[in-house]
Amino acid sequence: MNDKSLSGLLGFLDWLATKGLMQRNTVAGRKAACSKVLGVLDPEEQADVTQVDVDEAMDRFANLEGRNYVPASLGVYRSRLLASLSDFERYLANPASFKPGLVQRRSKSGGAKKHQQPVTAEAPVRAAAHVDTPISSTHSPVNVFPIPIRPDVVVRIQGLPFDLTDVEARKIASVILALAGASPQ
Repeated sequence: MNDKSLSGLLGFLDWLATKGLMQRNTVAGRKAACSKVLGVLDPEEQADVTQVDVDEAMDRFANLEGRNYVPASLGVYRSRLLASLSDFERYLANPASFKPGLVQRRSKSGGAKKHQQPVTAEAPVRAAAHVDTPISSTHSPVNVFPIPIRPDVVVRIQGLPFDLTDVEARKIASVILALAGASPQ
């Protein structure tokens, strides 16, 4: 397989799910991110996604579609896109020895648990955009939201309850505006 196009990438992701190399839900999330973000590119750019500047593609996607997404979602899309491209490039380089990037993590019970996360030189960049949402978010009363505010700065808001009210959100926004020296509206 030498198809480096967007359709080649999406076919590769389908192959990962079909062969059981990655959970179907993970593949579905990656495919959605890749389709939407890379979908804003010109056909010529989509012809070889291994040459795409991810930061530029994310900027274009955010400019065109960002109003439909919260900053945390854009961070997740970036992370999924980077992970997908990393796996795709490693597969293209050596299909015979390819294995998706997996990291061994300790589960709460103490045993090793595989967690889908790419292992590449880009891991620090990917980690900055990674959402630290608890694996079982339905059982956790709080969430962590990474908010990219500059190309090299990601702020994480932690401890927000899932049932955050409008009044609580305005109170938090007022504190942040005060830190910036602005007055709340």
